Amino acid sequence: MNNYYKIIVAVVAVLIVLNVMLLIFVWKEKQQRVVGPERVEKVERARHEGLARFLEREIGLSKQQKKSFKILAKAHRKKRKEITHEIRNQKLLLNEHVILGDSASIQNRLSKVDSLHHQNELELIQYLKQIAAICTDEQRAQLNEIFKESAGPHQRRPRIR
Repeated sequence: MNNYYKIIVAVVAVLIVLNVMLLIFVWKEKQQRVVGPERVEKVERARHEGLARFLEREIGLSKQQKKSFKILAKAHRKKRKEITHEIRNQKLLLNEHVILGDSASIQNRLSKVDSLHHQNELELIQYLKQIAAICTDEQRAQLNEIFKESAGPHQRRPRIR
């Protein structure tokens, strides 16, 4: 019976040590992560650099084309961010008008949100045109094939933003 308690105490001690080690590991991991606006910017940058790497691999972007692409991507991100922010603001105002029940102002806000979504799509189209403009004729043909494949039925479209 005395040996049984010693074994239980030893097992509990080992489990406590393992838990403390795990907590330290998780705490250190969390400290190394970037948080706040810097993290958001890092994620956005990675998303667009991912597209640059994808295009480099699939259509063979040169170094100069990659530089041009990064400049285009940065400007595009800024414009889309502004539009998205304004859409969010208009939707908040729309929600206030829905609660108040004013039909005319609801229609007005819906029109503004719709217009902003339209502007957002136009910005995406302009961005894709700019990407195509920095490509050679052969690369544009390859890019066109990639877009055709991505728009096929029952396929997940690549996220290009």
